[in-house]
Amino acid sequence: MPAALREALDDDVDPQFPDLDGLDLADVVLSFAEARTLTVLRGRLRSCTLEIGDAAIDAQDAHFVDVDLSGCRFEGLTRVSFERCRLTGADFGEARMRDVRFADCAMDLASMRSTNLERVAMIGGRADELDLSAATLTDVTLTQVAVGELTLAGAKLLRVDVTESDLSAVPDLRELRGAIITTTQAVALAPRLARVAGMTVAVTPN
Repeated sequence: MPAALREALDDDVDPQFPDLDGLDLADVVLSFAEARTLTVLRGRLRSCTLEIGDAAIDAQDAHFVDVDLSGCRFEGLTRVSFERCRLTGADFGEARMRDVRFADCAMDLASMRSTNLERVAMIGGRADELDLSAATLTDVTLTQVAVGELTLAGAKLLRVDVTESDLSAVPDLRELRGAIITTTQAVALAPRLARVAGMTVAVTPN
């Protein structure tokens, strides 16, 4: 652990439940081999490396920039932003996310199963496979995210704005109940919506 970080931490820091409070760290390796939960409060991590094993991350009023969080597990996020972070295989399952922003992040194979998302924005970046099965989404925005496959089975959507998203990644349009789309998207999806409703679209001659 860097000397500056050792000085910033309390002498009685719990190795199983380390608490990073009010720290602004850049280009450091944070190694907590015994950690069960890593708490980040009122701080910023830039281009840092986390070595926390299977520990879960709980963050509040935090900002992550250019941090590799691949495979990390999250318990709760409140007023947190991720910018250009790598979140490949990240597990947000059953976590509560409030006022969270993902900007230009790589979220391939990320799991948000049974997650509670409230006022969450995903802007840019990519998510080759994003699993939101059984999640609850309220006031969520997906803007220009390159999604390969979006799973929403059993999810509950309320005011979910997908007006700037490619909806071809959603295999079953019934899962979008509660989402906000544009009239242009509605026209493009009309044949698929008709099939969902059990209707046949006849091609009329010009």
